[in-house]
Amino acid sequence: MGKQQPGSTRSASKQVALDFARQFFICGVASKAAEAVGIKPRFAAQYGKRYLARQDVQEYLAEARKIVDVKTYASKDRILTELSGIALANISTFVSWGPTGVVLKESSTLSPDDLAMVKEVSEGRDGVKIKLFDKTDALKLLGMEHGMFQKNAVGSKENPLCVAQPVVLSGDSEV
Repeated sequence: MGKQQPGSTRSASKQVALDFARQFFICGVASKAAEAVGIKPRFAAQYGKRYLARQDVQEYLAEARKIVDVKTYASKDRILTELSGIALANISTFVSWGPTGVVLKESSTLSPDDLAMVKEVSEGRDGVKIKLFDKTDALKLLGMEHGMFQKNAVGSKENPLCVAQPVVLSGDSEV
């Protein structure tokens, strides 16, 4: 867009305001967003404040924040679900064994969540091999996410990462 001041026509003004809103959403600085849509630097702060006060800009920013919040929550929720599946995986979901040997269960009988726990399935001269993702790593990540571990909280030299101290909220009960 050229270096013209907004407001020459109503639709152009609205488009510049929405372009400003997009730029502001990206950078978070009104004057920089105003410059990005063609406002001269010496007027950028003034126009940035004006644009931020506009109803259409506020509506755009509110909607953009909602979308980002939903995507962030969905992504975090999905990651935690995947980690939980890996952390709580049970090998008997994938194989059975007994006196007659080891038998892989058919992949078509496994759920998509079960299949997401499988790192590798291969067949070679030594037979069939199945590898699941690392349970210990998943448990550590989940524990950290839920604040269960604190570095050097109660630990020793040998075990610096340890379960956090119980927190007393009221009375004698521990959490």
